[in-house]
Amino acid sequence: MKYQLSLHLRLTKWLWLSLVAMATVCSSNAMPAPPACVSAPSGLVGWWPGEGNANDVIGTNNGTLVGGASFAAGEVSQAFSFDGTSGYVSIPDSPSLDAFTTNITIEAWIHVNQFDEFPDWNGIVTKGNSSWRLARYGSSSVVGFSTTGLSDIDLAGNKNINDGQWHHVAGVYDGTSKYIYVDGALDASVPATGTIAQNDLPSLHRRKRRGSGTPLERFD
Repeated sequence: MKYQLSLHLRLTKWLWLSLVAMATVCSSNAMPAPPACVSAPSGLVGWWPGEGNANDVIGTNNGTLVGGASFAAGEVSQAFSFDGTSGYVSIPDSPSLDAFTTNITIEAWIHVNQFDEFPDWNGIVTKGNSSWRLARYGSSSVVGFSTTGLSDIDLAGNKNINDGQWHHVAGVYDGTSKYIYVDGALDASVPATGTIAQNDLPSLHRRKRRGSGTPLERFD
């Protein structure tokens, strides 16, 4: 499996339905004729565009490339690229990444060439296996949004993202419901209440199997 993505993490729900289909934020070294760009939204907690490094361009949660992680062409400019065996990006635990208890939005651009049959639950962005995580749902071809501590833990999407195309995916919790959006359209939702559990684990952009440390492949 190879995939690319860029991501934004926010503390509050942001229903960007009019924007998400072209939600790439302008890059200073974007390629000629890039997709339409929009300004970064208010309330953004972290943004890792993968422009030659793993730095957080909004906050101070800089990441580190591990193993076979590198860079490749992305939806705009560069993206993280993973080798499928040992590559991932690790972001140290911090108070700002432990503040997502009653609301959160996780969004990413991803490009999946092909999911392997195993391992399942390939992570896109995860805070370990005991907090919040945006990932492949099981061994399917759809997005899953998991939140330990809520009345609904695992929400599965419906749209196939295992098609070799760029997709914008997002998981949202607003205190009363959970949502998955794909390419600006609501893909799945479920009522949910409670507080998202927190941990002291790093945030990872990687491929992983639930309950193990198997790394992932590619990422923006």
